[in-house]
Amino acid sequence: MIEQEHHKKAFEFYYGLGEGRKYGQVAEEFGVSLGAVKLWGRSFGWKRRVGERDAEIAKTLAHRNKEDAVERLARNRKIVKMGLVQVAKAIAEGKVKVTLADLDRLVRLEEFLREEDPQERTRFVIEWKEYDPAEHSEEMGDEHHASRATTDEED
Repeated sequence: MIEQEHHKKAFEFYYGLGEGRKYGQVAEEFGVSLGAVKLWGRSFGWKRRVGERDAEIAKTLAHRNKEDAVERLARNRKIVKMGLVQVAKAIAEGKVKVTLADLDRLVRLEEFLREEDPQERTRFVIEWKEYDPAEHSEEMGDEHHASRATTDEED
């Protein structure tokens, strides 16, 4: 049997019915017997074609989602870099007093946005939530205490 135009239209209708599709719906729409539609479905591999089309659509959507994620990540990286430049300029001009903890957070954010491995991002988020600058004040030395004291006095 050669697939003709009405067979193709019937398949497109069948596909368009979605998950709950039934040959009986096609028969009713096209005014033919259920047996005829079953024959068309077997002869032209409708169930296989539905699976192939669904797989292709899923693949296309996954590719688009990945591209969108990459674009969002690139945009976020640019925003963070612009923020770092603005903060650096404000620090150089003496308009902003920044602690080492603040700088550490910015650097970690930039690293987070650069990280490709989702597990590494998860690890970073956990570390970020658990991060307490007071616990790390010894590592930052007297310079940190002095800048923090200046900031506290000005508030």
